[in-house]
Amino acid sequence: MAITSPLFDINQLNIEQQKKFDTVYNELKSKHISYLQYKLNLPLQHKFDREQEENEWRYELHRFLRARKWNVAHTIKCLREMIQWRIDNNVDSILEDAPTLSRMDLLRKVLPGAPHGYTKAHRPLYIKKSGLIRVMKHWFDPVTKAKIVVIKKGSGTSTLLLQHIDSDQLPHEYGGSCNSCSTAPNCIPVYDWGKDTADDEQEE
Repeated sequence: MAITSPLFDINQLNIEQQKKFDTVYNELKSKHISYLQYKLNLPLQHKFDREQEENEWRYELHRFLRARKWNVAHTIKCLREMIQWRIDNNVDSILEDAPTLSRMDLLRKVLPGAPHGYTKAHRPLYIKKSGLIRVMKHWFDPVTKAKIVVIKKGSGTSTLLLQHIDSDQLPHEYGGSCNSCSTAPNCIPVYDWGKDTADDEQEE
């Protein structure tokens, strides 16, 4: 499934929030332009789209402001540090690094999961087949923890999920109708470890 950030609409903010958003946007405008040019110049197979990058940036500004309770100075500081951290650690090209891709492939086999569209509230949907959320829930910030709902898979699972997620954004196994994934209807396949065992036995 193709994943893009939902378009950010500044009109969803109240007047005071819009002013703070504009302040952060204008303060970081030159920094963002410089960072965008850095990304566009990277020798990548996958090229960044300028319009999509602008959309992503506005979405990130809003997200950072909300996370910092609309503290403008703190938001600007954190965004500057985030941009520099991404540059220093080659984050924007890491997915084309062979060793990283190899480790990611192994991780996907052990803990299958993937981004899978958005909820009805335009929040990113990520599906992880790990069974660890009950344990991990206790590690989260209280604000984040309050947003987590653990659902047992059963007859009522689909009904509950479809209250928050459109059918075409949800895999078939959870009661959805997604057909846009390359592996649909099995959108997030679980790796067959038996295949590795069989291959090893043949090699022996």
